[in-house]
Amino acid sequence: MRRTRIPRVVARIATLAWLAVAGGATVGGMAAAGIAAAGMVAPGLAGCARSHAQVEEATQTGWRKVALELTSFQGTRDGYRTQATVLFEGPGGGKLDLRLTVTVDPQPALEGGTWTWNSPTGPLQGAVVPESLRFAGGQGEGASLGGRFLLQQDGRTRLRVVLPAQSLRTGYR
Repeated sequence: MRRTRIPRVVARIATLAWLAVAGGATVGGMAAAGIAAAGMVAPGLAGCARSHAQVEEATQTGWRKVALELTSFQGTRDGYRTQATVLFEGPGGGKLDLRLTVTVDPQPALEGGTWTWNSPTGPLQGAVVPESLRFAGGQGEGASLGGRFLLQQDGRTRLRVVLPAQSLRTGYR
C-alpha cells in the first residue's frame, strides 16, 4: 500500500471542520461551526484569511463597510488563557485596535475585550462582545482565533468585526 502525504493546510482544514462538527466552541448558544463561511474551504487559508477580515459600522439601516484592512494579528497562549491583539489600518492613518482575552475552561469563551478606533469623527473606545467565537487549541502549531465581534460604546453597538479563524503569529508558552 502506498502512503501519500496530506498537505498541512488540508490537515488543518480537516481538523477545524472536525472540531466544529464535534461541538467546538459556542458563544451565546451559537455554534462555532461555519468553517466554510469563515473562508476556510480553500487551500492557502493563511494567505486568504487576511483579505476576508472586515470592519462594518452600524447605521440606522444596517451595516456599512469601513475602509480598514487587517494589518496585524498577534497573540500568545499561556495555559488556558490566550491574549490577542488585532490591528486594522486604513487610508489617512485610521486605526482600529482590538485586545482580546480568550479562556478555555473547558469551552473557549471571550473573557474580556476592549477596542479603540481613531475614526474620522474622533477617537472611540469600548468593550468587545462576541456574536460568535472560533478557537482551536494550538498546542502544536499555535492557537487559531476568529469570529464575529460587536464593538460597543456605552452599551451601543458602533462596529462589527468579522475575523476569519487564523493562527496567531507568536505562539504558545
